[in-house]
Amino acid sequence: LGHDFPSNSVAWYRRTFELPKEDSGKRLWLEFDGAFRDCEIFVNGWFIGHHESGYGSFRYDITDVADCGGKNVVAVKVNASESEGWFYEGAGIYRHAWLVKTAPVAIAPDGIFVYSQFKNNAPEGMAEIHIQTQLHNWQDNSVAATVKCEIISPDGKSVGKTEKKLDLKSWADQQVESGFYLIREGELFDIETPIGWNAVSHTPILWSPESPKLYKLVTKVESDGKVVDRQETEFGIRTVGFDKDKGFLLNGKPYLLKGTCNHQDMAGVGAALPDALQYFRIAKLKEVGINAYRTSHNPPTPELLAACDHLGMLVMDENRLLGSDPLHLTWFEEFVRRDRNHPSVAIWSLGNEEFAVQGTPSGARVTTTMQDLVKRLDPTRPVTCNAAVGDDFPGINEAVEVRGWSYHIGTNNMDAYHAAHPNQPNVGSEQGSTVSTRGIYTNDAARGYVSAYDDNAQPWSNTAEQWWSFFAPRPWLSGGFIWTGFDYR
Repeated sequence: LGHDFPSNSVAWYRRTFELPKEDSGKRLWLEFDGAFRDCEIFVNGWFIGHHESGYGSFRYDITDVADCGGKNVVAVKVNASESEGWFYEGAGIYRHAWLVKTAPVAIAPDGIFVYSQFKNNAPEGMAEIHIQTQLHNWQDNSVAATVKCEIISPDGKSVGKTEKKLDLKSWADQQVESGFYLIREGELFDIETPIGWNAVSHTPILWSPESPKLYKLVTKVESDGKVVDRQETEFGIRTVGFDKDKGFLLNGKPYLLKGTCNHQDMAGVGAALPDALQYFRIAKLKEVGINAYRTSHNPPTPELLAACDHLGMLVMDENRLLGSDPLHLTWFEEFVRRDRNHPSVAIWSLGNEEFAVQGTPSGARVTTTMQDLVKRLDPTRPVTCNAAVGDDFPGINEAVEVRGWSYHIGTNNMDAYHAAHPNQPNVGSEQGSTVSTRGIYTNDAARGYVSAYDDNAQPWSNTAEQWWSFFAPRPWLSGGFIWTGFDYR
């Protein structure tokens, strides 16, 4: 742990930069996609904020302390003395950091949410594209604003436009609801649309790992006759869910998850991965037939999810720290808001192998609170929690929507659990954990070699053949995620 190496566990970062005078009057933000960990941020000598977690993204408004027309100094203290996981975690500012500038009237941070639903839950029917835009007015006076939305199809053509007017009070947020009904081309329709909605003739092009087609939502905010903010948001038209008998459903149809669990680091590289390496890793997994990726055991960098969106990979997006206190719920909400537009994200995971509280009443209550928060922020995706227990129901498992299985194959575990709780969907959130040495075909204890013939597993896990042979004839298990897709550390 870092506290064993005090001389290497605390670091200071400093960055000096100039801001033009024209930035006076804008809102200025510092955004960090992630830093490990326990950060204190200062700008021009002013304390700006303190963020403990090493995995969540965070931002601070620096408008009041920034010097527009002069030099600015950002100083960040990072303390990696304590850990958050039991795995290699790296240290320091290992993800991107950004300076963001907006007008006083603008889209709030992570303020856009776009998602799709199908009429009668069938992709052959009408697709509904729901758009939520949260605006903020950082001014003393109220303003009139117009939110304009345009959808661009995967082939670059405009599908349709909407607009909605509103009065935005001073120093206040306001959410705008708008959207589109996409009707299959050639079909007649006569739909009375709500204000801010539009019905258009366009056959939806569905997103899937086999065909990762992305649409683009262009959102413009106009005030006083000017465009004051503009954002582009990529999204996919698709639905996800879990059925108690059929397993995982993609676009209304059973879809077998052939996934891997992955730590965020790369062997020989560490935790600070270049963006191109995210795409390399996802492409390599797809080459061997993988269609799903679990972010074990923490929120990923946004660039990983972008790679999964573009290349076609379903994601179990996992939270690091279970908890329903205000701090952990704030981190959890920021995590969900940041990632909920990615079509690759198919299910939220509240946490991993929470042994100490897994079977407790408090574990059930905390799980319920966190799951309810997800549903308010994102009504489109199911929720799980990776549980390293067998046929055990009380606690987290009784509260979570989808039972996540960490190992424990067998009729006395999975079959017995399913028979006792037939209405709860299931997924193999962590399976396998076969150990092997590439190019070695016999065990050699003296050299520390293990055969690559799928002969060896941990005492608590299974070989690839064992777990897959059990899962394959049981569609209700939905498939699963093996440990692991890549070597790590």
